Amino acid sequence: MKNLWQIVLKWIITSITLMILLGGVSFAQDVSFSAAVNKNPIGLNDHFSLTLTIKNGQGNIMAPDLSEFTLLYGPGSSTSIQYVNGRKTSSYSYTYTISPKKTGDFVLGPFEAEIKGKKYISNKINLKVVSEGSASVGKQSSGSGKSQGTTQASAANGDLIIKIVLDKSSVYVGESVLATFLLYSRFQALELQEFETPAFNGFWSEELKNTRASWDDDIKLIDGKQYRKATLRRVVLIPQHSGNIKIEKIKLSALVNASFFNRGTLVDAYSNAPVLKVKPLPSGKPADFSGAVGAFELKAKASSNKINTNDALNYVVEIKGRGNLKLVNEFKVPFPGDFEKYDPKTSENIAVDRGGMSGSKKWDYLLIPRHEGNYTIPAIRFSYFDLKSKKYKTIQSSLINIEVTKGEGGSTSGVIYNNVNKQDFQILDEDIRYINNATPELIPNGKYLFGSLKYYILFFSPSLLFLIFVFIQRRLEASSKDVVGRKMKKAQRKANSYLKQSEKLLSEGGKEFYDKIFAALYGYIRDRMNMGISELNKEQIKDRFETKKIKPETISELITVLETCEMARFAPIGDVSRKELIDQTRSVINQIEKQVG
Repeated sequence: MKNLWQIVLKWIITSITLMILLGGVSFAQDVSFSAAVNKNPIGLNDHFSLTLTIKNGQGNIMAPDLSEFTLLYGPGSSTSIQYVNGRKTSSYSYTYTISPKKTGDFVLGPFEAEIKGKKYISNKINLKVVSEGSASVGKQSSGSGKSQGTTQASAANGDLIIKIVLDKSSVYVGESVLATFLLYSRFQALELQEFETPAFNGFWSEELKNTRASWDDDIKLIDGKQYRKATLRRVVLIPQHSGNIKIEKIKLSALVNASFFNRGTLVDAYSNAPVLKVKPLPSGKPADFSGAVGAFELKAKASSNKINTNDALNYVVEIKGRGNLKLVNEFKVPFPGDFEKYDPKTSENIAVDRGGMSGSKKWDYLLIPRHEGNYTIPAIRFSYFDLKSKKYKTIQSSLINIEVTKGEGGSTSGVIYNNVNKQDFQILDEDIRYINNATPELIPNGKYLFGSLKYYILFFSPSLLFLIFVFIQRRLEASSKDVVGRKMKKAQRKANSYLKQSEKLLSEGGKEFYDKIFAALYGYIRDRMNMGISELNKEQIKDRFETKKIKPETISELITVLETCEMARFAPIGDVSRKELIDQTRSVINQIEKQVG
């Protein structure tokens, strides 16, 4: 019997271990550290970006040696986390924008990073700097595949214009400026295909989230011509160095004059490249000045001014105001040596609007005094450049006196540390576990686990769980590969979404109502029948629906709705009400779904 138990126990342990290993294979990712540049070779008068990336890990990157180059901006950080088929992939990147000082061949790296206590070395980069400059070196072309059946045209005739407009022409280093991307069009129908975003080299940047591209009601006159105007996006920029900083021009591609009977023309337009004059900050900077520009207030407070030894004390530093708040770093507070300091918890409440950044930023320190006595936390000084007075100002918090009395217990009584970073702690309410007076649960004599229902559940559950896991994994893999099938399943749901939007426009005038109806049917046919844009004409739609054995009267009703919407987009109609058109559209989609099966 004893040998049988050992065999059963080994089998269960082996099954569970195999499940854990197989389940964890798809989630395990190798940690890597790499370096890359966006241009090579590079012109002497040009600049480029050096990006250091940690994949599937977090750590500290040692500051790179860039003594042979001029650092224009950086480092700027970015984070990317993706889940694909159950796999988590993360990357943390630090980007430096730099320019060469002289021509020649240079070696960047290798660079070093410490990840989870382990040292990682990146690859080397052989960089060539030549004298031709950015006009002929380092050019990178970008493009996208053109839709079949469309023609390519240039916007040189001025029918499509894109402008980058700055709300200020001259600012100080660290002062915010608003960049607005405006689109002017003389085309009646326009659909954006490609819209580049500048690199904003030399700036800290953040796009305003509430900007929604829409056409203005008023018509704008440019050189005697009438244009429709739309605001595409707004970006807040904060220059990081002085001089004339140029915002690179961008490219915009749009499909114009496309309709049900016309495949349209693909038109390209290029924006202007505005130059911002960035003035250096005046001389006479205070010793503790770190680059803050704006108007700020500084406060510091403690949770208590009287405390026992080994008890927890919170010390909060808060800075608020309007300016480059996100670029303000943690303060160096000279805490008393008898206070044990924990890493602060940083919180931000910062809004970015057309005027720049405003809000507050807090650092919450956890302190534990170890010895009794009277202590003083000195005042904190903070210097910034005030834009209104064009002068440096220094503000400071009030000093805080703390009286520490002798507490009960030793130096660590009542405190438990739950991580090595010392960011959280827990004070126990009770340190005595009392005797349990409840009646114990006894097992009747003669009843054993072997042969019972619980025994068989425990015996077969690992294998059953493993089979379920394999089944689910294969279903997920098959579903992720069937792109066409997913589009077909979502076709009706997507069309109903457009119809709900059109119902909200019943009481409003304009052609947007018919655009929604047209988009619902147009997208439904494309996704449900897996048809390309070049195939969406009446003849091919009829042929495709006939091959799917759709009834002729249903096909005729569908074509009628399409023609009604197409005509209403360009000329008013009065024989069909909007409510009837929505009901007719929903009805024809339901009929197609029933007949396709």
